[in-house]
This record gives sequence, structure tokens and C-alpha cells, in this order.
Amino acid sequence: MRHLGWILAALAFFVLACLVVAWPALRELRDHHPTRITQAETPVGTLRGLRFQIEAARFTVLPQIPDRAVALIRLHIEGEPKEMAQWLGCSVSITDDQGRRWLSLYNELGLEIARLLGDQARPGPNCRQLLASAGQGTADETFVLPVEALDGLRLEIWDQAGLPDALSLPLRPVMRPPP
Repeated sequence: MRHLGWILAALAFFVLACLVVAWPALRELRDHHPTRITQAETPVGTLRGLRFQIEAARFTVLPQIPDRAVALIRLHIEGEPKEMAQWLGCSVSITDDQGRRWLSLYNELGLEIARLLGDQARPGPNCRQLLASAGQGTADETFVLPVEALDGLRLEIWDQAGLPDALSLPLRPVMRPPP
């Protein structure tokens, strides 16, 4: 019986130590996602001194993966260089009316989607690249998401320096035939 008491005490201290160590990591994880989201009614909005406008929302379903849609979102960004310099990165995601979130792609697949759905021979910069160069203009963001999620979509934009604030713009997909 005495050993059982020591085992229970050791287990309680172990759980307490895990909570003490994990608490900062859990707070950091929570703090890296937007929680105060301003929902715009039009595809134009302002966040932290920058104006964002969805210029195009091109979607297609490829025959090779009929349950997934690929998307190219062309986002026009303008603002003063002083405000652009204060942005720490630029994160873009698509959310649906069920609360699911899809982050934009920053890899070779994203470049291929931009080439496939874009009207330029060379894909444009994404939001991070555009703001890092303190330039104004158009950013191309690419996504892969389930076909059943194409209703009730919104585009969310935020940066790490401005968290927990974010901007949410309504997204109206324009379906294109596969190439």
C-alpha cells in the first residue's frame, strides 16, 4: 500500500511537471493564429494600413484528383512603404463556413498551380515575397482544398506582428475547365 502512495505521488508530480513545461508551448501555439477577424462584406478590405483586394479567384478540378480543387487567388496589395515595413511576413489562408482552414502553398506544387491557372508565363510573387520587397502590386496565392468545401469560402490575411488581428474577405470561386 505504501508503494502505491509513492507511485500516485510520482504520477501527480509527473503530470504537474508536464503541464508546467507544456503551458508556454500551448500558449505560443494559440497565439500564432488569428482570433480577432474583421469580416469584410466585399472582396476589398484594410488591415494594419494596407489595402487588400481579391482580383481573381480561379479554381479548377483536375481529372487526376477529382476530389480536390486547385486554386489561384490573385490579391492586389497597396499601401505606404512605412506600413509595409511593419508587416512581419504575410500569411494567407482559405476558410469555409465549417471553420476548416487551408494554408497557401509555398512549394513547387504552388508554382505549378500558378502556372496552370495564371495568365502569365512566370508566376508572380506571393504575399510574403511582395511585402518583403516593400513593393505594391499583385500577389499570387495557391491552394489545394476539397471539392465539397467550395461553398461559403473566405480568404483570411494576417501577419505575425499584427496577431491576433486578421482580415477576412468573401471569396467567390470562378471555376475553369481543366487544361
